[in-house]
Amino acid sequence: MPQTHNLTLNTADLLATLGIAKPLCHSKTSLSYTGYLHLSYSDKALHIRATDAEHFYQGHLIADSLSSPFKLLLPFDRLLPIINAAPSEHISMEEMDDGWIRIVSGPATYSLVTMPRSAADDFPALETPEEAEYFSVDGDQMRRALAVACSIAPPQSDSRAHVQAALFRMETGIQGPQLVVCTTDSSRLSQVRVNLPGTDVLPPDLPESSMPGKRGLQAAANFLRGALTVRVAISKSRVYFRRGDDVFSVRTLEGSFPDTNSLIQDAISRPGAQIPLEALQAAIKRQAIITSDSYRSIQVSTDADGLTISANNPDVGESKETLPVEPEALATLQAAMGEQPAALNPHYLLDALEWITTENVRVVAGGEKKPWMFSASEARHYVSVIMPMRL
Repeated sequence: MPQTHNLTLNTADLLATLGIAKPLCHSKTSLSYTGYLHLSYSDKALHIRATDAEHFYQGHLIADSLSSPFKLLLPFDRLLPIINAAPSEHISMEEMDDGWIRIVSGPATYSLVTMPRSAADDFPALETPEEAEYFSVDGDQMRRALAVACSIAPPQSDSRAHVQAALFRMETGIQGPQLVVCTTDSSRLSQVRVNLPGTDVLPPDLPESSMPGKRGLQAAANFLRGALTVRVAISKSRVYFRRGDDVFSVRTLEGSFPDTNSLIQDAISRPGAQIPLEALQAAIKRQAIITSDSYRSIQVSTDADGLTISANNPDVGESKETLPVEPEALATLQAAMGEQPAALNPHYLLDALEWITTENVRVVAGGEKKPWMFSASEARHYVSVIMPMRL
């Protein structure tokens, strides 16, 4: 009679864990272990590992078990549809001595072939930093920073490291230590600052900056969903995100990142105009209706009545509207813009304004040649800089 190792898991918890592992298991690589989950049981928990060599996930699920310690390698695409279709709120797993695994949920039973146990022994392990190398970040702020980092998606045709990655930089100022996250595609950039409350001294040997890949950061954001506090560690080759005992690591890319700080500081030093956020967003959306792939820009100019936003598309037609602004703000815009209209990508503008939550947005106009900057009306925890397009 073959020996069995039986454990019971919550179906919803297992499904959430598989959702985190999914992008790693679906990566297209030539590595033999990509597409497989490493499952092991010890210390009353099921330990789950997944990797595509660039990113690594290590999770844990509490399990009711009659099992002795075991480990096995299971195809992800065989397991996921079974758990998705599970009719019961609990899943039972039995690892058999003959190299099979039996999965039971309510009336449904599946028996799957696993990889040889030698393959499970060879599955990569994650080397995690020491506890002293981590610092704490508010969960909401960290997820927002990762969302901003991934909001400027890298074009598939552009393999430059600073486009495929985001910049993580540590700074210490009047408000204490901050994690600065910056992202760009060379036509625009966004930067968000994350305060590190309770962190008076940063971990030793912390790199001045690192460049984790955006694809990995997007998966990390999913991993951090719902976390109140996040632990973060940064090494020369990886950025680690930790919630409880679970860890997700993202490989950093080699290369140099543009000096975005000088560009932002130059924009901040110029006079800015306060413009109602919702009114500006609505005006841009209306004018963007006339744009197309061939004619992508809207034109921004000023007149005696306010800020004029227009669009001209020979294939569709034209449109125009004037957004009333306060006299002081109008004077600031007119002084910065001159008489020539500036051509801006409306989708870049809307992407930038999405992250601003204050009633007014501070607009630093750059005219037809200089970069434009958009930030919250008071604090500058989020800043976006957009280059004008050629008319």
